Amino acid sequence: MPLGAIAEVILTPVFEAVAHVLGYLTGCVVVPIFSLGMIRVEPIPDKNPKAIFKSPGASPFAEDPRTISADSAICFGLLFWVVVGVAVYFMKHQA
Repeated sequence: MPLGAIAEVILTPVFEAVAHVLGYLTGCVVVPIFSLGMIRVEPIPDKNPKAIFKSPGASPFAEDPRTISADSAICFGLLFWVVVGVAVYFMKHQA
């Protein structure tokens, strides 16, 4: 039991960090490609508290209407890998 708790404490933050980095980097590539360069991804906010915190009702878009937030890029990047995984699964198991 204690070994499971220790593994959860160590592995959960590592998994989340890898998922965020992989999702953001993939989103930075995938979003402009699928939007044909019309939409870009905002950079990750710096340590400035004003840049990190947004108002609760803020739009997922940044100041420029053709720029999506870093969180949205993470979602699109992870969604891309889910679609790739499902496609590989169906290609491998087609009869």
